[in-house]
Amino acid sequence: MLLFLFVHCEKTSLTEENE
Repeated sequence: MLLFLFVHCEKTSLTEENE
């Protein structure tokens, strides 16, 4: 479950950078 959270955080970071 921790890994899922980490991936979610990374995805959010990528989305913020993309915007």
